[in-house]
Amino acid sequence: MKPLTVIAAILVAFAAQAAPVTVTSLAEFNTVIGGASTSTETFDNDIPGRVSITFDNGTTSTLSGGSLDFAASDNVVSGGMFQGTVDGGGSDGALLLTLDFGAPVIGFGADFTSGGNSDLIGEDNSAVEFSVDDGVTFFDLTDVLGASEGFLGVLDPTAPFQTVQFRSNSTSVDDGSFGVDNLVLASDTAAVPVPASALLLAAAFGGLGVLRRRSLQQS
Repeated sequence: MKPLTVIAAILVAFAAQAAPVTVTSLAEFNTVIGGASTSTETFDNDIPGRVSITFDNGTTSTLSGGSLDFAASDNVVSGGMFQGTVDGGGSDGALLLTLDFGAPVIGFGADFTSGGNSDLIGEDNSAVEFSVDDGVTFFDLTDVLGASEGFLGVLDPTAPFQTVQFRSNSTSVDDGSFGVDNLVLASDTAAVPVPASALLLAAAFGGLGVLRRRSLQQS
């Protein structure tokens, strides 16, 4: 295999390893982030529902697409919890709910519940999905949790992200209701050890430099 082909293969493998990982306990979350600094939003203060609201920690929650007529109840902090709703069809709610942390983070986690509107997150086990930084791949919230409620963390020390989006994959009325409490963010990338994949990438570029020097010496 040609040297450039080898390096290209390494780059592809490195990119594949950079996908976000999910965990289902705060202990796992803390293990992955190592010594990174964290902050937690506990939603102690009520915030009236609007199309866009800002939590006490600076995170902004914004509804977009579909109908925004129900923002007062679909994007609100009340009773010590953030409550959001997305609608798959867009006629009874927004199509997307985006959490923007205001700056890149390496980890986002929270305690998820049904939000008080149903027994499960959404009206079935596959109503609410999420993606990271406008990602084209959405993950089923309940499937990742493995239950109708519990802790979910999303982490990517190799590629910090700033937003998480939620949508519904159903067209049922109020099918995408969910609640969030104890939102934790990990933001100190300097405290996270360099992944082996990154070291491999550096080695690949170093090898390319050696090969170029040899080629010049032989010419």
